Amino acid sequence: MTRPQTGPGETDVAIVGAGFAGLAMALELQARDRHDFVVLERADQPGGTWRDNVYPGVACDVPAPLYSLARRPHSQWSREYAPGAEIQDYLRGVAAEPALASHMRYGTGLTAARWSADDQRWHLDTTTGPLRCRVLVMCAGRLTEPRLPAIAGLDSFPGVVVHSARWRKDITVTGLRVGLVGSGASALQLAPALARDSASLVVFQRSAPWVLDRPEREYSDVDRTRLADPAGHALARSTLYDHQESLFDGRISASDSLQTLRDSASAHLSRSVRDPRLRAQLTPADAPGCRRLVFSHSYYGLLDSGAIRLEPSALGEVAGSTAFGESGTGYELDLLVLATGFETREQPYARIVTGRRGTTLAERWSTGLHAVGSVAIPEFPNMFVINGPQATLAHNSSLLTIEAQVDVVMQALTDMDHRHGVLEATELAARRDRDALLERT
Repeated sequence: MTRPQTGPGETDVAIVGAGFAGLAMALELQARDRHDFVVLERADQPGGTWRDNVYPGVACDVPAPLYSLARRPHSQWSREYAPGAEIQDYLRGVAAEPALASHMRYGTGLTAARWSADDQRWHLDTTTGPLRCRVLVMCAGRLTEPRLPAIAGLDSFPGVVVHSARWRKDITVTGLRVGLVGSGASALQLAPALARDSASLVVFQRSAPWVLDRPEREYSDVDRTRLADPAGHALARSTLYDHQESLFDGRISASDSLQTLRDSASAHLSRSVRDPRLRAQLTPADAPGCRRLVFSHSYYGLLDSGAIRLEPSALGEVAGSTAFGESGTGYELDLLVLATGFETREQPYARIVTGRRGTTLAERWSTGLHAVGSVAIPEFPNMFVINGPQATLAHNSSLLTIEAQVDVVMQALTDMDHRHGVLEATELAARRDRDALLERT
């Protein structure tokens, strides 16, 4: 169904963010013959996480066939786990399609959003002017604002300090003494590239992660031809999906899969690291799955060879060019790389979105992030959140969640069309949804 076109400064649906979530929402609107929408993107190109994260070695830790939108399957990946630049090229290609390009509003950041009961519309302030919409879909993502650790003396470090999510093209590590803070997915992707080019590299490890081996298999022309065939692509997705779901089973306490995960990660560590003292420092204290699993084929081997030095404690203090681990050991450094993750406990847009009662989303979420079905929030009519609270998959492709949420929003839009009114989650629904979630955890 095609809704009547709105006038200047108006649109039926405003989508905020042009990463995977925003583009998935836009593609679905187009597919359902809804063409009265805009995608607001504060940057000058789409991509979200994959536009902003350009550090050396950045790649996806989900197999590539599971990491493309269902409405735009892709086959021309160079390897099984796609490099970040290839994912960004894919997203740019989707956004540049003529049917979508006319809806994109680059360089347009949202500065405020207010619900008006008078006209039952959202009133948006943007960096390019005001906009009014019936439906607001927030696709601003969770991995947008870097988390910066509060380290004494960090501001006085005479060298370069950079967060992995704000890597600069002018940074060169050749000949530098480098400190890498963190031991999560970004750190383990960064480490091999930093070790290869730097004079020395020390990794500050607050806690040891479980690391699964993942050989970097390049795709052949035969692989790409198979993925280009719809049946071959569907089979690859199905097979990989089942494998990724097995990682979730491994998060269940005392399950056979949990022991299998532990055995696999422990065997990888034992094969790769000969020194028993180093192995002990790299052995996690918690069970597999308590945190997101990380994957690397080379990280342990580089530690074992001495190409990377492990500081088995968090970065505790910086004094001049010396960085001290909490153990008290100091290291003379020229470059500090912070692979310390993102601010995920507060959505970056929450302070600028005001609902029906004059309450901001930040105030609503001050006691904890929650959305009914992970998409709708009481007091915020006709507003939906994609890839927001409780949307994280720690074991499989986040795109599966995104596309499921987009389907929910499309069902809600159909319901709104039939009712000719406003759709808002109730407090009762929120309580029941939260209770059900807590029961599962």
